[in-house]
Amino acid sequence: MKIKHTLYNLKNSISDRTTLRLRLSLVAATVLSALLMTIAFPTPDLGWLAWVGLVPLFMAIDRSRSAMQAAAYSYLFGVIHWGWTTTWIGKTVVHWAGSDIGWLAWLILNLIESCWYAFFGLAAWALMRNAYVWQRPFILASLWTMLEWLRTMGSLAMPWSLIGYTQYRYLAIIQIAGLTGIYGVSFLIVLVNGALQLRLSRNSRPALCMEAVVVILLIGAIIYGCVELRRPVQGERVHLDIMQPDARSARGDYPDPDRDYALFTKMASVLPTKTHAQTRICLWPESISPGDAINDTQVRSFYSQLARTSHTWQFLGTYYEDAQGRPYNSAALFDPQGRPSGRYDKTQLVPFGEWTPARRWMPFPELFHYPTYDCVPGVIEDPLSAGPARICPLICYESAFPVITRRRTIRGANLLVCLTNDSWAGKSKVQWQHAAMGVFRAVETRRTFAASTTTGITFISDPFGRITTIPGYGIGNLSVEATLVTKLSLYVRAGDWFMGLCGIIIGSALLSLYHARGRGVPQP
Repeated sequence: MKIKHTLYNLKNSISDRTTLRLRLSLVAATVLSALLMTIAFPTPDLGWLAWVGLVPLFMAIDRSRSAMQAAAYSYLFGVIHWGWTTTWIGKTVVHWAGSDIGWLAWLILNLIESCWYAFFGLAAWALMRNAYVWQRPFILASLWTMLEWLRTMGSLAMPWSLIGYTQYRYLAIIQIAGLTGIYGVSFLIVLVNGALQLRLSRNSRPALCMEAVVVILLIGAIIYGCVELRRPVQGERVHLDIMQPDARSARGDYPDPDRDYALFTKMASVLPTKTHAQTRICLWPESISPGDAINDTQVRSFYSQLARTSHTWQFLGTYYEDAQGRPYNSAALFDPQGRPSGRYDKTQLVPFGEWTPARRWMPFPELFHYPTYDCVPGVIEDPLSAGPARICPLICYESAFPVITRRRTIRGANLLVCLTNDSWAGKSKVQWQHAAMGVFRAVETRRTFAASTTTGITFISDPFGRITTIPGYGIGNLSVEATLVTKLSLYVRAGDWFMGLCGIIIGSALLSLYHARGRGVPQP
Protein backbone atom coordinates (compact mmCIF):
# COMPACT_ATOMS: atom_id res chain seq x y z
CA MET A 1 0.00 0.00 0.00
CA LYS A 2 2.86 2.33 0.89
CA ILE A 3 4.58 1.59 -2.43
CA LYS A 4 1.34 2.30 -4.30
CA HIS A 5 0.96 5.65 -2.53
CA THR A 6 4.57 6.54 -3.31
CA LEU A 7 4.09 5.73 -7.01
CA TYR A 8 0.93 7.84 -7.08
CA ASN A 9 2.75 10.84 -5.61
CA LEU A 10 5.62 10.36 -8.06
CA LYS A 11 3.17 10.30 -10.96
CA ASN A 12 1.56 13.55 -9.80
CA SER A 13 4.95 15.18 -9.33
CA ILE A 14 6.00 14.27 -12.88
CA SER A 15 2.68 15.52 -14.21
CA ASP A 16 3.06 18.84 -12.38
CA ARG A 17 6.58 19.30 -13.70
CA THR A 18 5.45 18.51 -17.23
CA THR A 19 2.62 21.02 -16.96
CA LEU A 20 4.97 23.66 -15.61
CA ARG A 21 7.47 23.09 -18.42
CA LEU A 22 4.66 23.29 -20.97
CA ARG A 23 3.40 26.57 -19.56
CA LEU A 24 6.89 28.06 -19.44
CA SER A 25 7.49 27.03 -23.05
CA LEU A 26 4.20 28.66 -24.10
CA VAL A 27 5.12 31.86 -22.24
CA ALA A 28 8.50 31.83 -24.00
CA ALA A 29 6.76 31.32 -27.35
CA THR A 30 4.45 34.25 -26.65
CA VAL A 31 7.35 36.52 -25.71
CA LEU A 32 9.25 35.47 -28.84
CA SER A 33 6.22 36.25 -30.99
CA ALA A 34 5.85 39.69 -29.41
CA LEU A 35 9.52 40.49 -30.03
CA LEU A 36 9.41 39.35 -33.66
CA MET A 37 6.28 41.35 -34.40
CA THR A 38 7.62 44.46 -32.69
CA ILE A 39 10.85 44.63 -34.68
CA ALA A 40 8.81 44.10 -37.85
CA PHE A 41 7.39 47.61 -37.33
CA PRO A 42 9.26 50.86 -37.92
CA THR A 43 11.76 50.91 -36.38
CA PRO A 44 13.89 48.67 -36.85
CA ASP A 45 11.50 48.00 -39.72
CA LEU A 46 12.13 44.31 -40.47
CA GLY A 47 8.74 43.91 -42.11
CA TRP A 48 9.41 40.41 -43.51
CA LEU A 49 9.35 39.02 -39.96
CA ALA A 50 5.63 39.75 -39.76
CA TRP A 51 4.99 36.74 -42.06
CA VAL A 52 6.28 34.35 -39.38
CA GLY A 53 6.13 36.42 -36.20
CA LEU A 54 2.67 35.27 -35.08
CA VAL A 55 3.39 31.54 -35.41
CA PRO A 56 4.68 31.11 -31.81
CA LEU A 57 1.64 32.98 -30.42
CA PHE A 58 -0.76 30.82 -32.43
CA MET A 59 1.01 27.72 -31.10
CA ALA A 60 0.54 28.98 -27.55
CA ILE A 61 -3.17 29.58 -28.18
CA ASP A 62 -3.59 26.16 -29.82
CA ARG A 63 -1.95 24.33 -26.89
CA SER A 64 -3.77 26.25 -24.18
CA ARG A 65 -5.97 24.18 -21.85
CA SER A 66 -8.72 26.79 -21.63
CA ALA A 67 -10.01 29.97 -23.24
CA MET A 68 -8.80 32.03 -20.29
CA GLN A 69 -5.30 30.60 -20.61
CA ALA A 70 -5.27 31.50 -24.32
CA ALA A 71 -6.47 34.99 -23.42
CA ALA A 72 -3.66 35.33 -20.88
CA TYR A 73 -0.99 34.43 -23.42
CA SER A 74 -2.47 36.85 -25.94
CA TYR A 75 -2.67 39.59 -23.33
CA LEU A 76 1.01 39.09 -22.52
CA PHE A 77 1.73 39.36 -26.24
CA GLY A 78 -0.19 42.65 -26.39
CA VAL A 79 1.51 44.17 -23.36
CA ILE A 80 4.97 43.51 -24.81
CA HIS A 81 4.23 44.18 -28.48
CA TRP A 82 1.83 47.13 -28.30
CA GLY A 83 3.72 48.66 -25.40
CA TRP A 84 7.07 48.47 -27.16
CA THR A 85 5.82 49.89 -30.45
CA THR A 86 4.23 52.84 -28.61
CA THR A 87 6.98 53.84 -26.20
CA TRP A 88 6.77 57.23 -27.92
CA ILE A 89 3.52 57.80 -26.01
CA GLY A 90 5.45 57.66 -22.76
CA LYS A 91 8.05 60.08 -24.13
CA THR A 92 5.30 62.45 -25.25
CA VAL A 93 3.57 62.53 -21.86
CA VAL A 94 6.91 62.87 -20.05
CA HIS A 95 7.76 65.79 -22.33
CA TRP A 96 4.40 67.43 -21.67
CA ALA A 97 4.24 66.75 -17.93
CA GLY A 98 7.91 67.47 -17.31
CA SER A 99 8.13 64.37 -15.13
CA ASP A 100 8.76 60.63 -15.46
CA ILE A 101 5.21 60.17 -14.17
CA GLY A 102 4.30 60.26 -17.86
CA TRP A 103 5.41 56.62 -18.16
CA LEU A 104 2.53 55.70 -15.85
CA ALA A 105 0.08 57.05 -18.43
CA TRP A 106 1.78 54.94 -21.11
CA LEU A 107 1.56 51.85 -18.87
CA ILE A 108 -2.13 52.35 -18.12
CA LEU A 109 -2.96 52.85 -21.79
CA ASN A 110 -0.90 49.80 -22.69
CA LEU A 111 -2.78 47.62 -20.20
CA ILE A 112 -6.09 48.83 -21.62
CA GLU A 113 -5.22 48.47 -25.31
CA SER A 114 -3.79 44.98 -24.74
CA CYS A 115 -7.31 43.80 -23.90
CA TRP A 116 -7.94 43.68 -27.67
CA TYR A 117 -5.29 40.97 -27.96
CA ALA A 118 -6.70 39.11 -24.95
CA PHE A 119 -10.10 39.03 -26.61
CA PHE A 120 -8.49 37.70 -29.78
CA GLY A 121 -6.88 34.82 -27.86
CA LEU A 122 -10.10 33.97 -26.06
CA ALA A 123 -12.25 34.05 -29.22
CA ALA A 124 -9.66 32.22 -31.35
CA TRP A 125 -9.41 29.36 -28.85
CA ALA A 126 -13.19 29.02 -28.62
CA LEU A 127 -13.92 29.27 -32.35
CA MET A 128 -11.26 26.81 -33.47
CA ARG A 129 -12.29 23.98 -31.16
CA ASN A 130 -14.81 22.54 -33.60
CA ALA A 131 -13.66 24.12 -36.84
CA TYR A 132 -12.36 22.03 -39.69
CA VAL A 133 -8.59 22.06 -40.04
CA TRP A 134 -8.75 24.00 -43.31
CA GLN A 135 -10.94 26.68 -41.68
CA ARG A 136 -8.59 27.57 -38.84
CA PRO A 137 -6.14 29.94 -40.58
CA PHE A 138 -9.09 31.79 -42.14
CA ILE A 139 -10.77 32.09 -38.73
CA LEU A 140 -7.58 33.49 -37.18
CA ALA A 141 -7.10 35.97 -40.03
CA SER A 142 -10.75 37.09 -40.02
CA LEU A 143 -10.86 37.53 -36.26
CA TRP A 144 -7.58 39.48 -36.11
CA THR A 145 -8.60 41.72 -39.01
CA MET A 146 -12.06 42.38 -37.59
CA LEU A 147 -10.55 43.47 -34.27
CA GLU A 148 -8.13 45.81 -36.07
CA TRP A 149 -11.08 47.37 -37.85
CA LEU A 150 -12.98 47.82 -34.58
CA ARG A 151 -9.93 49.53 -33.08
CA THR A 152 -10.40 52.40 -35.54
CA MET A 153 -13.91 53.18 -34.29
CA GLY A 154 -15.06 55.97 -31.98
CA SER A 155 -13.66 59.12 -30.42
CA LEU A 156 -11.37 57.13 -28.10
CA ALA A 157 -9.94 54.96 -30.88
CA MET A 158 -6.21 54.23 -30.91
CA PRO A 159 -5.59 52.45 -34.25
CA TRP A 160 -1.83 52.14 -33.85
CA SER A 161 0.26 49.07 -34.74
CA LEU A 162 -2.13 47.54 -37.28
CA ILE A 163 -0.11 44.63 -38.59
CA GLY A 164 -0.43 45.64 -42.24
CA TYR A 165 1.73 48.72 -41.63
CA THR A 166 4.80 46.47 -41.37
CA GLN A 167 4.64 46.08 -45.17
CA TYR A 168 4.68 49.73 -46.24
CA ARG A 169 8.05 49.29 -47.97
CA TYR A 170 6.94 46.18 -49.91
CA LEU A 171 5.03 47.89 -52.69
CA ALA A 172 3.89 44.79 -54.59
CA ILE A 173 2.09 43.28 -51.61
CA ILE A 174 0.38 46.46 -50.39
CA GLN A 175 -1.36 47.28 -53.67
CA ILE A 176 -4.32 45.15 -52.57
CA ALA A 177 -5.06 47.96 -50.10
CA GLY A 178 -6.64 49.73 -53.06
CA LEU A 179 -9.23 46.92 -53.02
CA THR A 180 -9.61 46.08 -49.35
CA GLY A 181 -7.96 48.88 -47.39
CA ILE A 182 -5.08 48.03 -45.07
CA TYR A 183 -7.24 45.24 -43.66
CA GLY A 184 -6.61 42.99 -46.66
CA VAL A 185 -2.86 43.18 -46.04
CA SER A 186 -3.34 42.38 -42.34
CA PHE A 187 -5.62 39.46 -43.28
CA LEU A 188 -3.04 37.99 -45.65
CA ILE A 189 -0.22 38.24 -43.10
CA VAL A 190 -2.24 36.51 -40.37
CA LEU A 191 -3.49 33.89 -42.84
CA VAL A 192 0.07 32.92 -43.77
CA ASN A 193 1.05 32.75 -40.09
CA GLY A 194 -1.97 30.56 -39.35
CA ALA A 195 -1.12 28.18 -42.20
CA LEU A 196 2.51 27.92 -41.03
CA GLN A 197 1.40 27.20 -37.47
CA LEU A 198 -0.90 24.45 -38.72
CA ARG A 199 1.89 22.94 -40.81
CA LEU A 200 4.25 22.87 -37.82
CA SER A 201 1.78 21.52 -35.28
CA ARG A 202 -0.34 18.95 -37.19
CA ASN A 203 -0.20 16.33 -39.93
CA SER A 204 0.03 18.41 -43.08
CA ARG A 205 -1.99 16.14 -45.39
CA PRO A 206 -5.50 17.22 -44.35
CA ALA A 207 -4.48 20.84 -44.85
CA LEU A 208 -2.88 20.57 -48.29
CA CYS A 209 -5.86 22.13 -50.08
CA MET A 210 -5.96 24.98 -47.58
CA GLU A 211 -2.23 25.58 -47.98
CA ALA A 212 -2.64 25.66 -51.74
CA VAL A 213 -5.37 28.30 -51.40
CA VAL A 214 -3.14 30.41 -49.13
CA VAL A 215 -0.25 30.20 -51.60
CA ILE A 216 -2.55 31.12 -54.49
CA LEU A 217 -3.91 34.14 -52.58
CA LEU A 218 -0.38 35.31 -51.70
CA ILE A 219 0.97 34.89 -55.22
CA GLY A 220 -2.16 36.46 -56.66
CA ALA A 221 -1.75 39.52 -54.42
CA ILE A 222 1.88 39.92 -55.51
CA ILE A 223 1.04 39.54 -59.22
CA TYR A 224 -1.78 42.06 -58.86
CA GLY A 225 0.61 44.46 -57.13
CA CYS A 226 3.25 44.12 -59.84
CA VAL A 227 0.67 44.82 -62.54
CA GLU A 228 -0.64 47.87 -60.64
CA LEU A 229 2.85 49.28 -60.16
CA ARG A 230 3.36 49.28 -63.93
CA ARG A 231 0.31 51.47 -64.49
CA PRO A 232 1.12 55.13 -65.24
CA VAL A 233 -0.11 57.80 -62.85
CA GLN A 234 -2.27 60.08 -64.96
CA GLY A 235 -3.87 63.40 -64.12
CA GLU A 236 -3.32 67.13 -63.86
CA ARG A 237 -0.22 68.18 -61.95
CA VAL A 238 0.44 70.75 -59.25
CA HIS A 239 3.70 71.84 -57.64
CA LEU A 240 4.07 71.28 -53.88
CA ASP A 241 6.57 72.97 -51.57
CA ILE A 242 6.43 70.83 -48.42
CA MET A 243 8.03 72.67 -45.52
CA GLN A 244 9.83 71.32 -42.44
CA PRO A 245 10.84 74.19 -40.10
CA ASP A 246 12.29 71.95 -37.36
CA ALA A 247 10.08 73.54 -34.70
CA ARG A 248 10.25 71.69 -31.36
CA SER A 249 7.32 71.70 -28.93
CA ALA A 250 7.36 72.33 -25.20
CA ARG A 251 4.62 73.07 -22.69
CA GLY A 252 4.64 76.76 -21.80
CA ASP A 253 6.89 77.65 -24.71
CA TYR A 254 4.97 80.53 -26.29
CA PRO A 255 5.77 81.40 -29.90
CA ASP A 256 7.98 84.34 -30.79
CA PRO A 257 6.22 85.82 -33.86
CA ASP A 258 9.19 87.87 -35.05
CA ARG A 259 11.51 84.86 -34.89
CA ASP A 260 8.95 82.65 -36.65
CA TYR A 261 8.24 85.19 -39.38
CA ALA A 262 11.95 85.60 -40.07
CA LEU A 263 12.41 81.82 -40.33
CA PHE A 264 9.38 81.29 -42.58
CA THR A 265 10.39 84.16 -44.86
CA LYS A 266 13.91 82.77 -45.18
CA MET A 267 12.61 79.28 -45.95
CA ALA A 268 10.23 80.61 -48.61
CA SER A 269 12.97 82.71 -50.21
CA VAL A 270 15.08 79.69 -51.21
CA LEU A 271 12.26 77.82 -52.97
CA PRO A 272 12.62 77.38 -56.74
CA THR A 273 10.96 80.21 -58.64
CA LYS A 274 10.10 78.31 -61.83
CA THR A 275 7.94 75.22 -61.98
CA HIS A 276 6.33 73.22 -64.77
CA ALA A 277 2.93 73.16 -63.05
CA GLN A 278 0.85 76.33 -63.12
CA THR A 279 -0.57 75.81 -59.62
CA ARG A 280 1.82 75.95 -56.71
CA ILE A 281 0.91 75.09 -53.11
CA CYS A 282 3.12 75.65 -50.08
CA LEU A 283 2.41 73.33 -47.13
CA TRP A 284 3.30 74.21 -43.54
CA PRO A 285 2.89 71.80 -40.60
CA GLU A 286 0.35 71.56 -37.82
CA SER A 287 0.17 74.41 -35.25
CA ILE A 288 3.04 76.25 -36.96
CA SER A 289 1.27 79.61 -36.99
CA PRO A 290 2.34 81.87 -34.10
CA GLY A 291 -1.33 82.84 -33.60
CA ASP A 292 -4.81 82.61 -35.04
CA ALA A 293 -4.17 82.96 -38.78
CA ILE A 294 -7.85 83.67 -39.42
CA ASN A 295 -8.74 86.22 -36.74
CA ASP A 296 -5.40 87.72 -35.71
CA THR A 297 -4.78 90.63 -38.07
CA GLN A 298 -1.00 90.55 -37.76
CA VAL A 299 -0.72 86.80 -38.37
CA ARG A 300 -3.18 86.85 -41.25
CA SER A 301 -1.33 89.78 -42.81
CA PHE A 302 1.96 87.87 -42.76
CA TYR A 303 0.61 84.81 -44.56
CA SER A 304 -1.31 86.98 -47.02
CA GLN A 305 1.90 88.81 -47.85
CA LEU A 306 3.81 85.52 -48.13
CA ALA A 307 1.21 84.20 -50.59
CA ARG A 308 1.28 87.35 -52.71
CA THR A 309 5.04 87.70 -52.94
CA SER A 310 5.60 84.02 -53.79
CA HIS A 311 2.51 83.70 -56.00
CA THR A 312 1.57 80.47 -54.23
CA TRP A 313 -1.26 79.00 -52.25
CA GLN A 314 -0.34 78.82 -48.56
CA PHE A 315 -1.77 75.96 -46.46
CA LEU A 316 -0.83 75.92 -42.79
CA GLY A 317 -1.78 74.57 -39.39
CA THR A 318 -3.17 77.16 -36.98
CA TYR A 319 -5.06 77.68 -33.76
CA TYR A 320 -8.53 79.07 -34.41
CA GLU A 321 -11.19 80.54 -32.14
CA ASP A 322 -14.75 81.09 -33.32
CA ALA A 323 -17.14 83.92 -32.42
CA GLN A 324 -18.28 82.07 -29.30
CA GLY A 325 -14.69 81.69 -28.08
CA ARG A 326 -14.52 77.96 -28.80
CA PRO A 327 -11.01 76.69 -29.71
CA TYR A 328 -10.18 74.52 -32.72
CA ASN A 329 -7.10 72.81 -34.11
CA SER A 330 -7.37 74.03 -37.68
CA ALA A 331 -5.71 74.54 -41.04
CA ALA A 332 -6.02 77.75 -43.07
CA LEU A 333 -5.70 78.18 -46.83
CA PHE A 334 -4.63 81.46 -48.51
CA ASP A 335 -4.85 81.97 -52.26
CA PRO A 336 -2.03 83.53 -54.36
CA GLN A 337 -3.69 86.95 -54.01
CA GLY A 338 -3.34 86.67 -50.23
CA ARG A 339 -7.03 86.14 -49.49
CA PRO A 340 -8.21 83.56 -46.93
CA SER A 341 -9.70 80.89 -49.17
CA GLY A 342 -10.75 78.13 -46.79
CA ARG A 343 -10.46 76.67 -43.33
CA TYR A 344 -10.54 73.13 -42.00
CA ASP A 345 -11.21 72.21 -38.37
CA LYS A 346 -9.84 68.88 -37.16
CA THR A 347 -12.62 66.32 -36.69
CA GLN A 348 -10.81 63.36 -35.00
CA LEU A 349 -9.29 64.86 -31.86
CA VAL A 350 -6.56 63.17 -29.80
CA PRO A 351 -7.86 62.02 -26.39
CA PHE A 352 -5.89 63.65 -23.53
CA GLY A 353 -4.01 65.73 -26.10
CA GLU A 354 -6.77 67.91 -27.57
CA TRP A 355 -9.62 66.96 -25.27
CA THR A 356 -9.76 65.24 -21.89
CA PRO A 357 -12.42 62.53 -21.44
CA ALA A 358 -14.18 62.69 -18.07
CA ARG A 359 -12.02 65.67 -17.18
CA ARG A 360 -13.75 66.16 -13.83
CA TRP A 361 -12.72 62.70 -12.60
CA MET A 362 -9.21 62.54 -14.01
CA PRO A 363 -6.69 62.02 -11.16
CA PHE A 364 -3.48 63.95 -10.46
CA PRO A 365 -4.04 66.97 -12.73
CA GLU A 366 -1.05 68.71 -11.14
CA LEU A 367 1.23 65.84 -12.24
CA PHE A 368 -0.07 65.11 -15.74
CA HIS A 369 -0.93 68.74 -16.63
CA TYR A 370 -3.96 67.87 -18.72
CA PRO A 371 -4.62 70.50 -21.42
CA THR A 372 -6.43 73.43 -19.84
CA TYR A 373 -9.14 73.48 -22.52
CA ASP A 374 -10.86 71.05 -24.86
CA CYS A 375 -10.74 71.67 -28.59
CA VAL A 376 -14.02 71.50 -30.47
CA PRO A 377 -14.22 68.89 -33.27
CA GLY A 378 -14.97 70.16 -36.75
CA VAL A 379 -17.86 68.91 -38.84
CA ILE A 380 -17.07 69.85 -42.46
CA GLU A 381 -15.80 66.96 -44.60
CA ASP A 382 -15.66 68.65 -48.01
CA PRO A 383 -12.24 69.14 -49.61
CA LEU A 384 -10.61 72.55 -49.91
CA SER A 385 -10.02 73.92 -53.41
CA ALA A 386 -6.63 75.26 -54.47
CA GLY A 387 -6.73 75.64 -58.23
CA PRO A 388 -7.29 72.16 -59.69
CA ALA A 389 -6.34 70.56 -56.37
CA ARG A 390 -9.15 69.36 -54.12
CA ILE A 391 -7.34 68.96 -50.83
CA CYS A 392 -8.33 66.35 -48.26
CA PRO A 393 -6.91 67.98 -45.10
CA LEU A 394 -5.62 65.70 -42.34
CA ILE A 395 -4.21 67.06 -39.11
CA CYS A 396 -1.75 64.71 -37.43
CA TYR A 397 -3.59 61.75 -35.88
CA GLU A 398 -6.31 61.79 -38.53
CA SER A 399 -4.05 60.04 -41.04
CA ALA A 400 -4.37 56.88 -38.91
CA PHE A 401 -8.04 56.49 -39.90
CA PRO A 402 -8.75 54.96 -43.34
CA VAL A 403 -12.42 55.94 -43.12
CA ILE A 404 -11.56 59.66 -43.03
CA THR A 405 -9.55 59.71 -46.27
CA ARG A 406 -12.05 57.39 -47.95
CA ARG A 407 -15.01 59.60 -47.01
CA ARG A 408 -13.33 62.77 -48.25
CA THR A 409 -12.11 61.17 -51.45
CA ILE A 410 -15.72 60.23 -52.24
CA ARG A 411 -16.54 63.93 -51.81
CA GLY A 412 -14.06 64.85 -54.54
CA ALA A 413 -10.60 65.07 -52.92
CA ASN A 414 -7.75 64.42 -55.36
CA LEU A 415 -4.84 65.29 -53.04
CA LEU A 416 -4.26 64.10 -49.46
CA VAL A 417 -2.36 66.57 -47.26
CA CYS A 418 -1.33 65.82 -43.68
CA LEU A 419 -0.07 68.64 -41.46
CA THR A 420 1.46 67.15 -38.33
CA ASN A 421 3.58 67.83 -35.27
CA ASP A 422 5.31 64.71 -33.92
CA SER A 423 8.01 66.67 -32.11
CA TRP A 424 6.41 65.99 -28.70
CA ALA A 425 7.84 62.47 -28.85
CA GLY A 426 11.39 63.70 -29.51
CA LYS A 427 13.59 61.40 -31.57
CA SER A 428 11.48 58.27 -31.58
CA LYS A 429 9.95 55.65 -33.84
CA VAL A 430 6.65 57.54 -34.14
CA GLN A 431 7.83 59.52 -37.17
CA TRP A 432 8.30 56.46 -39.40
CA GLN A 433 5.23 54.71 -37.98
CA HIS A 434 3.19 57.79 -38.87
CA ALA A 435 4.72 57.89 -42.36
CA ALA A 436 3.80 54.23 -42.93
CA MET A 437 0.17 55.15 -42.33
CA GLY A 438 0.37 57.88 -44.96
CA VAL A 439 1.69 55.38 -47.50
CA PHE A 440 -1.37 53.19 -46.95
CA ARG A 441 -3.77 56.11 -47.18
CA ALA A 442 -2.25 56.88 -50.59
CA VAL A 443 -2.58 53.32 -51.85
CA GLU A 444 -6.10 52.86 -50.47
CA THR A 445 -7.45 55.94 -52.21
CA ARG A 446 -5.03 56.03 -55.20
CA ARG A 447 -4.21 59.62 -54.33
CA THR A 448 -0.94 61.48 -53.79
CA PHE A 449 -0.25 61.90 -50.07
CA ALA A 450 1.93 64.79 -48.83
CA ALA A 451 3.01 65.23 -45.20
CA SER A 452 4.41 68.49 -43.85
CA THR A 453 5.86 67.99 -40.36
CA THR A 454 7.57 70.14 -37.77
CA THR A 455 10.60 67.85 -37.36
CA GLY A 456 10.00 64.91 -39.73
CA ILE A 457 9.31 62.65 -41.45
CA THR A 458 8.33 65.13 -44.17
CA PHE A 459 7.54 63.15 -47.32
CA ILE A 460 5.37 62.63 -50.37
CA SER A 461 3.91 59.34 -51.55
CA ASP A 462 2.55 58.73 -55.01
CA PRO A 463 -0.76 56.82 -55.40
CA PHE A 464 1.13 53.50 -55.33
CA GLY A 465 3.12 54.12 -52.15
CA ARG A 466 6.46 55.20 -53.64
CA ILE A 467 7.80 57.79 -51.23
CA THR A 468 10.31 60.63 -51.29
CA THR A 469 11.53 62.03 -47.97
CA ILE A 470 13.90 64.59 -46.50
CA PRO A 471 16.01 64.01 -43.37
CA GLY A 472 14.30 64.66 -40.06
CA TYR A 473 15.32 67.04 -37.28
CA GLY A 474 16.55 69.83 -39.51
CA ILE A 475 15.21 72.77 -41.50
CA GLY A 476 14.34 71.80 -45.05
CA ASN A 477 11.73 71.47 -47.74
CA LEU A 478 10.62 69.08 -50.40
CA SER A 479 9.74 70.67 -53.78
CA VAL A 480 7.97 68.17 -56.01
CA GLU A 481 5.19 67.83 -58.54
CA ALA A 482 2.09 65.86 -57.56
CA THR A 483 -0.39 64.17 -59.87
CA LEU A 484 -4.08 64.72 -59.19
CA VAL A 485 -5.82 61.41 -59.86
CA THR A 486 -9.61 61.46 -60.18
CA LYS A 487 -10.43 57.76 -60.63
CA LEU A 488 -11.83 56.09 -57.51
CA SER A 489 -10.34 52.87 -56.14
CA LEU A 490 -12.56 49.92 -55.23
CA TYR A 491 -11.90 50.56 -51.55
CA VAL A 492 -13.13 54.15 -51.88
CA ARG A 493 -16.22 53.11 -53.85
CA ALA A 494 -17.17 50.00 -51.85
CA GLY A 495 -15.83 50.88 -48.39
CA ASP A 496 -15.09 48.20 -45.84
CA TRP A 497 -16.74 45.40 -47.81
CA PHE A 498 -13.88 43.13 -46.79
CA MET A 499 -15.09 43.28 -43.20
CA GLY A 500 -18.32 41.68 -44.36
CA LEU A 501 -16.32 38.75 -45.73
CA CYS A 502 -14.46 38.41 -42.43
CA GLY A 503 -17.80 38.56 -40.62
CA ILE A 504 -19.15 35.68 -42.73
CA ILE A 505 -16.13 33.52 -41.87
CA ILE A 506 -16.45 34.31 -38.16
CA GLY A 507 -20.21 33.72 -38.32
CA SER A 508 -19.72 30.28 -39.88
CA ALA A 509 -17.27 29.40 -37.10
CA LEU A 510 -19.79 30.52 -34.48
CA LEU A 511 -22.46 28.42 -36.17
CA SER A 512 -20.20 25.36 -36.10
CA LEU A 513 -19.52 25.94 -32.41
CA TYR A 514 -23.25 26.28 -31.69
CA HIS A 515 -24.12 23.04 -33.50
CA ALA A 516 -21.26 21.19 -31.81
CA ARG A 517 -22.51 22.19 -28.37
CA GLY A 518 -26.05 21.29 -29.38
CA ARG A 519 -24.88 17.79 -30.27
CA GLY A 520 -23.01 17.55 -27.01
CA VAL A 521 -19.62 17.31 -28.65
CA PRO A 522 -17.02 17.42 -25.84
CA GLN A 523 -14.73 20.42 -25.85
CA PRO A 524 -10.98 19.71 -25.65
